[in-house]
Amino acid sequence: MTRKVTATIQARLGSSRLPGKCLMKVLNKPLLQHQIERIQAARLVDSVVLATTTSPSDDPLVSWAKELGISVFRGSENDVLARICDCLRAHQVDIQLEMLGDSPLPCPHLIDEVVGYYFKHLDEYDFVSNDILETYPAGMEVKVYPAKVLYEVEQLVPLGDPLREHVSYHIKSRPQNFRMKNLEAPTRFRRPDVFLEVDEPVDFDVISNVIENLGVKNPFFTLAQILDFLDDHKSITAQNQNVHRRWKQFQHEI
Repeated sequence: MTRKVTATIQARLGSSRLPGKCLMKVLNKPLLQHQIERIQAARLVDSVVLATTTSPSDDPLVSWAKELGISVFRGSENDVLARICDCLRAHQVDIQLEMLGDSPLPCPHLIDEVVGYYFKHLDEYDFVSNDILETYPAGMEVKVYPAKVLYEVEQLVPLGDPLREHVSYHIKSRPQNFRMKNLEAPTRFRRPDVFLEVDEPVDFDVISNVIENLGVKNPFFTLAQILDFLDDHKSITAQNQNVHRRWKQFQHEI
């Protein structure tokens, strides 16, 4: 049986802390384009879908994506769980690779490692990720699971629950319902002190430095190269160490 992996990217332009961040440019490309191209470079990903909102404020994002030939789904702005489930149904997704638009530098090798592990253990796990425990740098999260798992979750979380703004959180917080596997980072990559996500303007500065220094020669630079560069430029890493990360409160609840 052929199983196809579809990467969905949750993204919108209405971020409260850094509006329009996913279309902010580095090396003449929006951050979202860097992210999409890096996901497409993974061998085990078959397609990418941008899952954004029906809000008129996201019209420019949709227009940009269509110009680049990127598949788009539009759904609820606040009920992200419903948006992603509707996206999976509309695109007849079998296996979902769940990605977030504020993580523009996913490592293709790491994506293949997590997805490959999932395929090798299909009969053992319903959900495989590297972020149930924080061991990799923030922004390197890879979560893979069958669409049917999320459909089951959708029925478990009441409509109107404010936590429906999250997606795989509802899988990870239900170990009694789902068989889960967390892939911990090897020693070299065990760097939860490094933040490669974009929440605040200072995060954009950090990401820009990485892309501008590594992306000219090779746009698909690896996590190992990122960490080597940041270890040689510790002042860059220090820039966003004190940014408040809202996701941490949910991480600690799991």
